[in-house]
Amino acid sequence: YYRERLRALKADDPDAYRRAVEYYTDNLIPTVAAGEEDALDAWREYGRFIAELTSPGRTVEVDPSGRAHPYDPPTAGDRMVLHV
Repeated sequence: YYRERLRALKADDPDAYRRAVEYYTDNLIPTVAAGEEDALDAWREYGRFIAELTSPGRTVEVDPSGRAHPYDPPTAGDRMVLHV
């Protein structure tokens, strides 16, 4: 997903691509390397950020019953995060 979206951003919106790369180098990698955030949570947030750059919409959490809730990280492990 990430590579495909980044390729699309690079071709369609160079400024958004630059922002995605900056987020990766300035936020994602240093935060995970320093142990400041769980790696899975950090990568999920990066995916959400890329989704936000590539298409309009909003991010929600879906609980096990299928109900959507406003996205409020950190997300519980039993919830799915979607950008719709």
